[in-house]
Amino acid sequence: MAAILLEAVTSWESSVSMLHSFIKQYDESTSNLVATLRTQAYRRGIEGTIFGVVETVLDRINCQLADLTGIEERLERVRVNLTRCRNSSKNLSPISRIPPEILSYIVTLGQEEDEETARTYQKSQDVLWYPSTVSTSPGVFNTPEGVDPEDPEYKLYLYRLSKTSHFPTLFSHVCHNWRDVVLSTATFWTKIYTFNRMEKANEHLSRSKECPLEVVTQAFVAGYDNQDYWKNSSEFKVVEGNASRIASLQMLAHRSEDVTLTLDELAKASPLPPMRRLKLDVTAFHSSSTCLAQNLEYDNLLAGIQGLDLQNVYFPWNSLAYANLRELRIGAVRESGHDIFTILSASPLLESLTLEDSLMPEPTVGFPGPILLKKLHTLKLSNSMITNEQGPSFNGLLSSLHTPNLINLSMSQLDGCGSSIEDFVKRLSSSDSHTETKVQESKVQFLSLQFFRDMDEDMLIRLLSTMPNVVDLNMCGMVGMTHPVLSSLSVCDEGCVVPRLLPKLKALRITWCNAISSSEIVKDVIQSRLDANAKSENGVKIERLVLIQCGINRTDIGETRSWLSQNVRYFIYTQEPPLHMLPFPENEIEMEGDGFVDEEL
Repeated sequence: MAAILLEAVTSWESSVSMLHSFIKQYDESTSNLVATLRTQAYRRGIEGTIFGVVETVLDRINCQLADLTGIEERLERVRVNLTRCRNSSKNLSPISRIPPEILSYIVTLGQEEDEETARTYQKSQDVLWYPSTVSTSPGVFNTPEGVDPEDPEYKLYLYRLSKTSHFPTLFSHVCHNWRDVVLSTATFWTKIYTFNRMEKANEHLSRSKECPLEVVTQAFVAGYDNQDYWKNSSEFKVVEGNASRIASLQMLAHRSEDVTLTLDELAKASPLPPMRRLKLDVTAFHSSSTCLAQNLEYDNLLAGIQGLDLQNVYFPWNSLAYANLRELRIGAVRESGHDIFTILSASPLLESLTLEDSLMPEPTVGFPGPILLKKLHTLKLSNSMITNEQGPSFNGLLSSLHTPNLINLSMSQLDGCGSSIEDFVKRLSSSDSHTETKVQESKVQFLSLQFFRDMDEDMLIRLLSTMPNVVDLNMCGMVGMTHPVLSSLSVCDEGCVVPRLLPKLKALRITWCNAISSSEIVKDVIQSRLDANAKSENGVKIERLVLIQCGINRTDIGETRSWLSQNVRYFIYTQEPPLHMLPFPENEIEMEGDGFVDEEL
């Protein structure tokens, strides 16, 4: 076979050489003919006695041109066939011999990482890049001053910000073989967006075959009172026709009745859907749209629920199985203290808890004992409602909650809860048992404190002193307390080069704290950490610094700009508020003013 193959390619190469020779001869004769046709003698002959000869010559040229077209088509067919044979040889490379099952698994891993990164990356990075990155043109982003557009971290941020990431689609653009693998793997097409995307939704439904679905839908209609709109919509038909496959549902609606209709459709499906995640958001535009009927029975439907996100929805908690619950977020909390105690006490696997805007009718009662959540790593409490007639809403919860493995702690507007917060933070440094007094270091690494109006600087410093493992500190709206805290961050004990407060701090974000009188205090904090890093193996330098509306004027910060650029990897200073905190749409903002983003960011 080898001899036959070599003989065939040798014969083909000989033919190609002959073709080159013929083409050269053809090219020379064509050039000669063209030159003759362009002479003045030829032009005079057209009008003279040789007109008949000229006509004969042109007819012969026309005949040959028709033959040449056929020859070119034959050569193109030969070229295409040879190209296909050559491309098939790529199957000899190791990457082309990967079985489809392995390729599918690789894409699955890429998709999972893509989704996880998308969930966590943008929130953590927005504070670094906004506002300088934003453009008024959709999909177009301005590169901040001093930022290298090829900086991998900056490019990753734009990649996430553009919301175009779908790893299987990118993977399918490599070659036909990989595209076939992606299109034939049903699990890559299970996320269904229905709102204004029905053509793509139907395409994904077809490709997903019988796999469990993640459905994202919106029940919107002008006027809000059209009771039949959602029931007759194509979006609802997707839910209705695939109810037994829905494992995750995200629904935004104006009316609680539409949410109830959707859940009823899922509850009566046969077989029941493998429901794992449920996110419901009933907008506050409609006063009656904040409460689901409490006699609803969804116990079978939600038996395996792992993630629950409720906004402006009072849920029938008697229908929920808590044993598998890992993520819980409740916005506009209407549950009583007893409800919250029951939910948390029955959720031993809970890993993330977010409670926002509490409307608890019994805030200080209903917590008969401690609530131990060993697996909880994220806790976010915020209360723009501040207080109600019976006092601060989260006192009862904070007094009972024990979370020995907490990593991420965010508290906002918890006025009147100072003593409860102190007790809670102290328990972070105790053992797993709520009654034992064994001491351990708090495991909190990410700390966010926002808009505390009644917390004094001494209390804040005491709180920070109990959390030595914090690497990321965000303070927003802490008016009057920022300056003394910054001063404490640069203080070292006698004979020690490592700062006493938050010795492992790497990122410092300060927003809306108009109490920093001079950039020198910021410089002192950075310098103390640089000294600690240089002189001690336990020293950690600050790599990210964000100052937004902190009272430092541009002239003052300008004097230390060069120094900060050299000693802080990512540095932002601006007098513009961060976009995600502004009370109007981002696309209506024209970013102007005296903000600047420094160094490679």
